[in-house]
Amino acid sequence: MLLGLLGSLVVVGIAPLLVHSVFVIPPDLEPEALRVFRVLAMMIPPTVVLVSLRGILEAAQRFDLSNAIRIPGSIATFLIPAIAASRGFSLPAIVLMLLLTRIFICIVMGVAVGLAVPGHRWTLRMDWVTMRPLFVFGGWMSVSNIVSPMLIYLDRFMLGGIIGVTAVGYYTAPFDGVMRLLIIPASLMGAVYPSISALAATGNHDAIHRVYAEALRKTVGLLLVPTLILAIMGPWLLRLWLGPAFASQGQTAIRILAFGVLLNAAAHVPSGFITALGRPDIKAKLHLGELIVHVPIAWFLIAHYGLAGAALAWTTRVGLDAGLLFLASKRVLRNFDPSQVVPPELVRALDPEPC
Repeated sequence: MLLGLLGSLVVVGIAPLLVHSVFVIPPDLEPEALRVFRVLAMMIPPTVVLVSLRGILEAAQRFDLSNAIRIPGSIATFLIPAIAASRGFSLPAIVLMLLLTRIFICIVMGVAVGLAVPGHRWTLRMDWVTMRPLFVFGGWMSVSNIVSPMLIYLDRFMLGGIIGVTAVGYYTAPFDGVMRLLIIPASLMGAVYPSISALAATGNHDAIHRVYAEALRKTVGLLLVPTLILAIMGPWLLRLWLGPAFASQGQTAIRILAFGVLLNAAAHVPSGFITALGRPDIKAKLHLGELIVHVPIAWFLIAHYGLAGAALAWTTRVGLDAGLLFLASKRVLRNFDPSQVVPPELVRALDPEPC
């Protein structure tokens, strides 16, 4: 909560700079944009707390409670703006509704934690012996969680600054649509994470290797067909969803993004395992290095190729991220045999019959 409040104050402080200097916003929309940024700043504390509470439920293997709260919350995130916009509410009012919804979900999640975790009490205990490892582990996680959204959304900032906010709208629609596919690997790794931590605590590395291979096979298998469909039929789907203007502007971008999503989905597996095995520092260091490389590449590609350049910059970055994570996971997993990823059925099919 304290870190969320600090982030909120930072966003409130820089909101005028973002509105008047960073983004290309028409003067008549600047007052509304400023109000939106301030409401978004207020959304940071409940969002941070909500993620923490969900982590407690999932660590206790209560995915039923976590999903029972998370799914309606995700639906509300789309449903509230759709209904409110059709009724003529302003953008600041819609964002305020989302803020109130987020606070309500946070309260519900807090009640669920109290019910799901035996012996839990909402008392503040400043015990440095237990806090220190949490700060070290959580510190590296925080670095990664701060830099990772920057890597995802930096392209939009650059589009807004270089081309204008209209381009951001044309890019955001296909980007967010394609990114919904990442719910699959995120959900898979969310379920696997506590089990891997438990196996690591018992030193069962063979079981960890088997789960890693299976998770990678399933992730790629589940995402391969949808991403191919998007790469082939993406422009047509955009036209059907948002009209010819979005299809014309985003047709190249959505095809590039589809390939990037497949790479990013596969990278969820080594990323989750590296963290579950107690090495979140590896991810954080990789993200910091990627940020330094990504900024100039993204700026150049966006300035020269617009929306397609933004999509290419993001796909290049996640491709680099995937390669580095797979290399790092090979060291963390200790003698993992990559051939385990190949489905046993395929191995048997390719193995010649003995004479």
